[in-house]
Amino acid sequence: YSSAYFYPLGVARLLGSPRVEERDGIMEGDTLSLFFDADRSMNRAEMHGHASMVYTPKDSVKAGERSTVRGDHLTLEFGPLRAERVVVFGNATSEYRPSPADSSSGAGVNSARGDSITIQLGDDGVETVRVAGNAEGVYRFVNRKGGSPADTSAREETVSYGAREVLYSLADRTVDLEGDARLEYGTLNLTAGKVKFFADSRYLEAEDEPTLVDSSGGGQQVTGEHMDYSLESQEGNIDGGLTRAEDGFISSDRLRKIGDTQFIARGGSYTTCDLAGEGKDPHFRFQSSRMRIYLEDKVVARPVTLYIRDVPVFMVPFYVFSIRRGRQSGFLTPSLDFGFGSTGPGFSNLGYYWATNEYADLTGWVDYRSDRDVLTGWLRGNYAVRYLMNGTVQVGRTFGNSSARLDVTGAHTMSLGSWRLTGRAEFR
Repeated sequence: YSSAYFYPLGVARLLGSPRVEERDGIMEGDTLSLFFDADRSMNRAEMHGHASMVYTPKDSVKAGERSTVRGDHLTLEFGPLRAERVVVFGNATSEYRPSPADSSSGAGVNSARGDSITIQLGDDGVETVRVAGNAEGVYRFVNRKGGSPADTSAREETVSYGAREVLYSLADRTVDLEGDARLEYGTLNLTAGKVKFFADSRYLEAEDEPTLVDSSGGGQQVTGEHMDYSLESQEGNIDGGLTRAEDGFISSDRLRKIGDTQFIARGGSYTTCDLAGEGKDPHFRFQSSRMRIYLEDKVVARPVTLYIRDVPVFMVPFYVFSIRRGRQSGFLTPSLDFGFGSTGPGFSNLGYYWATNEYADLTGWVDYRSDRDVLTGWLRGNYAVRYLMNGTVQVGRTFGNSSARLDVTGAHTMSLGSWRLTGRAEFR
């Protein structure tokens, strides 16, 4: 070790990997500078190079608690009675471990890193930890709900997070994420402008365009204006919610997530118009005061009113929209043309699909074009036996414009050993 004291400047410097120990902690690094005021009271200590500080309170209430911070440069600031703040710059990391005696459900190990870390100290030790610049961290729960630190059967629960700035408060065990916030828990991935996570209740609040994605539900994505969500019960509310359902979009004034597979929408609407996905008003929508959404299955709404722009067209007591993937019987989603192009108003694909069995299906639908004043009804059947044969038969009947027309087409393909037979037929 070597040391020097610059009296006029009120600075003392220790070289050679100095180590400072006191009752509740240890500070280490390559070089230590101590700064004194005019009354010869130390007001600041700076550790340069491989700086670290470990805080382990010895009082009975927090015995076993441990806070560690490391970085390229560490500054410890003193007030009139005690140390008040720790600031770390360059490759800054911190870790907080609760006391083994802490049996609360929110107790956990919080590890974080960033460009800088500021630790605010109070009379009872560490109060807050602020991480700024490329902040990220992991919160690992050490207890289950109603468990204890000694309960080794508890599965490890982790919450990974990141933001431009993170504030961790020990008193109420909250984590505030500000700016490009992201949080991951199990299969859930949340992004937003701001997120507040409450460790004790496994609860979070998000605002500024929150987006929640659940990879267990096929990557189901929900966006909104404000969101609150319980990680434990997997229930939450989304104000101004919007989610994609197969080929359409479901939006609502308030969307409530229930478990893994259900939503309840208040003041909801369903549309297949692509404008809804761009955050714009769709050309048409099915509006309902209450919807229940079963992911990858169906949407049950009651009552339902069809709106074209903001004009109500018709209403039914209830309606079921299928949002399943793959083959299943149900009503087809019609496409509406409001005549903004050259074809004039009309509709298409208004009908029903019947999955008769695993080898065949039958679809019936109606198309209408006002520019030609024609209505066409279609009936199409498909059949397929894997590795053996497949085919289709379609019949169309057109009415209007002082004429009627019948179209019949069919195709059949069959495999016979190394031979492949194909046949096509048309009648018009």
